[in-house]
Formats: sequence, structure tokens, C-alpha cells
Amino acid sequence: MKADGKLDRNWLKGARGDAIHAVLCRAGHMGMILRKLRLFTSLFSSLC
Repeated sequence: MKADGKLDRNWLKGARGDAIHAVLCRAGHMGMILRKLRLFTSLFSSLC
């Protein structure tokens, strides 16, 4: 999972660091999903 999502080691300390890391990973994945969705919609709109 880490290699596929290009995630790095969690360098933040403690439970709060783990929570922050999870939020940042989610934000990164949402960015990837939104880019792919934007590409899909632009391809779909060019076909119609």
C-alpha cells in the first residue's frame, strides 16, 4: 500500500502525529482521485 500510494514513513511523533499523518494521507489520496475524475470528465465531454 505504501509503495502504491507513494506514502512515506510517518515522522510525526505520538498519537497526535499518527492522526495528523492519517489526515494528510487522506488529503493526498483525495487529490489523486480528483485529478483522475477531472481527466475522466474532460475525456467524456470531448466524446459527446
